[in-house]
Amino acid sequence: MNPLPRNAFMPANAPSLQTVLDLLSSAPDLSENRLQEMASGARTLARWADKRPGDIPAHPDAIRRILNRLTPAAVGVRKKRFANVKSAVLAALRHFGFVAGAHYLARLSPEWRTLYEGLPGKYAQTSLSRFFHFCSASNIFPGEVDDAISNAFLRALIEETFIKDPRVTHQNACRAWNRMIDQVPGWPKMILTVPRYADHYVLLEPAFPSSFIADCDAFLDRQSSNDPLDLDAPPRPLRPRTISAYR
Repeated sequence: MNPLPRNAFMPANAPSLQTVLDLLSSAPDLSENRLQEMASGARTLARWADKRPGDIPAHPDAIRRILNRLTPAAVGVRKKRFANVKSAVLAALRHFGFVAGAHYLARLSPEWRTLYEGLPGKYAQTSLSRFFHFCSASNIFPGEVDDAISNAFLRALIEETFIKDPRVTHQNACRAWNRMIDQVPGWPKMILTVPRYADHYVLLEPAFPSSFIADCDAFLDRQSSNDPLDLDAPPRPLRPRTISAYR
């Protein structure tokens, strides 16, 4: 597996805000004031996002996603300053022609494109799209996917600023991947571990009074009774597995 690019969802040669800064260092068709304004906007946006300029795609969609997660109050500036930074960065993207393309993600490789086109519906496409782009950008083939790749995908989601809830996105991708094994011909047979994030707190039996445990046992015994002459027996006795789950 090849090393991951600087942003795990971008093509290795994709332009970034660092590309914009490099171009701004020698742009004779812009005034000095405009150059400084655009460069300051790019650096400020990277600082607000807690990223290096080279980690932020030079694409309007990526910039908007960052700005949508920020507020003037959160970064400690007035609304006018916030709007000026946004305007300066988007103006720089337009000036250097970084406005084409539907999105900033790496193109799907032929192998991943084939799997994507075989997905049965919108939910599966939405759940797996970013994982497919991640693998394509990282030169990972479908047959190489395992829990290590899945965990690397989660780390990349956390490090990217554009995902609202990385853990849920990763969890949904794992679930969808496993479902597709039986639905899509030729799907890799590797079952991914689906993470569980809920916290469960259970006290051990010695923490409860013995009288409570006795009452609990008596109640569950009653729920499993199938004596037709017992007027207190439940209408439908519970199975042993259900009794165990209740207990």
